[in-house]
Amino acid sequence: MPGEAIIRVNIKPKAKANAQVSEKALEVKDKQDRIMSSGKLMLEGIKPIVNDTLKQLKQVLEDKGIEVSPSSVMKLVREAMQIVEHTSLKGIQQKELVNELLLRIFNETVTLSEEHKKMCEELVNSGIIGETVELVVGATKGELDINQLQDVAKETASCCFAFIKKHK
Repeated sequence: MPGEAIIRVNIKPKAKANAQVSEKALEVKDKQDRIMSSGKLMLEGIKPIVNDTLKQLKQVLEDKGIEVSPSSVMKLVREAMQIVEHTSLKGIQQKELVNELLLRIFNETVTLSEEHKKMCEELVNSGIIGETVELVVGATKGELDINQLQDVAKETASCCFAFIKKHK
């Protein structure tokens, strides 16, 4: 995946068995810290924000009874955006944090089938979620003309329908 670091570990033959567990831990940690190596966010100073907002999002989803599924993705975006808005991050960092929160939620949801996980992850990785975030932000700032909004809505809907049809 772009932005992920490749970790190579030289292992002495007799330490191989013990090191396999460490390699797995490094792979998981590296995937979780993907946001740091992508260059979009400098996670060094905001890792606590990522962890805190993820915890908040999980709590909100539980409190509101929102289940993670392809049909609830826009509800997840709304809740994540509301939580991220209260952080010190601004602009592209907020959008990337929303993306990261959703990816982590999708990966951690055990009731989500592998097919649905991939579908939800693709919505983030293809930029659909990021564009949706920008659309909502633009609308809240009064930057959208209604005619423009109709065109954007048509484009987004056709893109989403094509995506869903492709994954059926």
